[in-house]
Amino acid sequence: MAEDLALHALGESEMKRHVIVGEPFDVKVRVIEDPTKSEDGLARNVITFAVIGLCSIFLLGAACLGVMTSNWTPLQAIWSVVGPLFGTIGGYYYRSTRA
Repeated sequence: MAEDLALHALGESEMKRHVIVGEPFDVKVRVIEDPTKSEDGLARNVITFAVIGLCSIFLLGAACLGVMTSNWTPLQAIWSVVGPLFGTIGGYYYRSTRA
């Protein structure tokens, strides 16, 4: 009885397989969602967007400092660290999906 409740709760689908040799048979497939997968994806997105936001704030601050003092060295220094980080994150999120 517990197994019947579990099958009903998890979802069960019956599929017909096309068998070339022999008789067709029914296959029951259980679909189980991995609860940690969505939590990991959410945590990764939060961390990624926090890093992007923090780096953007540093870039904006360095740009304002550069405008006020006409010294662009801080902006160049921050961009040398943040630029590759943005490129890595952008490459991960906007990668090519060619088959």
